[in-house]
Amino acid sequence: MLDEISRNDTFRAVVAARAERVVGFVYGYSLPTDHGWWNDFPGELPADLTQEWAGRTFAVIDLAVDSDIRKQGVGRQLLAELFHHRPEQRAVLSVQPTATAAHGFYARLGWTLVGRKGPMRGVDPPCWDIYLRPIDGQGR
Repeated sequence: MLDEISRNDTFRAVVAARAERVVGFVYGYSLPTDHGWWNDFPGELPADLTQEWAGRTFAVIDLAVDSDIRKQGVGRQLLAELFHHRPEQRAVLSVQPTATAAHGFYARLGWTLVGRKGPMRGVDPPCWDIYLRPIDGQGR
């Protein structure tokens, strides 16, 4: 999957390093209008949420920080740099329902939980919690 999305013109990745050692990374890309992020919710979502157009939504695909340096602002800084000068209006990401530390992290940064998507066939885990936040272009 990374090989495919990294060829997308809107793909962006940010890496954090300390003492010449990678300690974190984040990457994503602008969603196409025909993506499936708003599918597989148990109920219907509002049309103003699910309506897409080119350049509306940036998807954060993966964020990781070395466990030895978590809670030192590295994840926040990675996301700020990822969003710096992004033209999209908003960002979306998914979190495994059991990842309680990640849920707390995104809530502290102002992400809004849209809801739980799934179950989805052929996906492991079959359910994911979807978060959304505006992008202001300055990475805040």
